[in-house]
Amino acid sequence: GNGALHTHSWVQGKCLIVDDEGLVRMVVKRRLTKLFPNIQVLEVASGEEALDLIAHDGPNTFALAIVDHYMPSVHRALLGDETIRQMRELGCRASIIGCSANDVERAHRAAG
Repeated sequence: GNGALHTHSWVQGKCLIVDDEGLVRMVVKRRLTKLFPNIQVLEVASGEEALDLIAHDGPNTFALAIVDHYMPSVHRALLGDETIRQMRELGCRASIIGCSANDVERAHRAAG
């Protein structure tokens, strides 16, 4: 079951979903709120938006972040590992789940 998951602090906190695909954000948000009804989920479509949000709301706003790796943007796209690295530099101590359709685990782990 999910018993062990319910002991994590983020179950009662805020979660940030960082993904350029609206459908992916919607599915992840729906699943999280079904599993953890008390979690608050915010969504952004790019690493840049995530960093702006963290800089504005404070590094401890989110207990959990789910970060996509490949996120094209109009400007220079921040990849997931760069986004995670800069989140950590801003003081963000959230548990971070990196996700991608490709194998980028090593890059995400190295970023923090």
